[in-house]
Amino acid sequence: MVMHLQYTTLCLYAPLWYVSDPALKPFQYSEGEETVMAFELARGAGQSIDPDPADYLGPLLWMGRAIPVRAGTGSDQTGAGVAADTVSAPDRAGAFCIPGGRYFFSQIREPLERDGWTRLAIEVQKEGLWQRKRLGSRLYLRVVYEDGAAAAQILRELGS
Repeated sequence: MVMHLQYTTLCLYAPLWYVSDPALKPFQYSEGEETVMAFELARGAGQSIDPDPADYLGPLLWMGRAIPVRAGTGSDQTGAGVAADTVSAPDRAGAFCIPGGRYFFSQIREPLERDGWTRLAIEVQKEGLWQRKRLGSRLYLRVVYEDGAAAAQILRELGS
């Protein structure tokens, strides 16, 4: 797979909320459902210009599905992108979020399996390091659906 990626600094002004689902398996997702996986990269792998793909993804911290929005709380169909104050406390029980903040971001318009995710994350890391970005150790792999097609998104925390 040849990747022609565009990169940007993404500023999330509010967290994106997700709920854990024991039925979810890493790198598997359902058509039309927004999902996310969060990984903690080892310091060496997360800052290397040429990391070993076999050891790149550290432990899976959490994964989940977007929290559905109740009527009247937003125009989206999910809680992803909905301001934290519109997700009530019971909805947040057992929930996780991509915190608001700055991220180095890229996406590709196709669904990916584990190897594809790893290649994409490494390409994003190489570009970030080449641009002298201070990449954090947290990696978010997000699947969203835009115009009926899957998009694989990579978000890497940016340090100050």
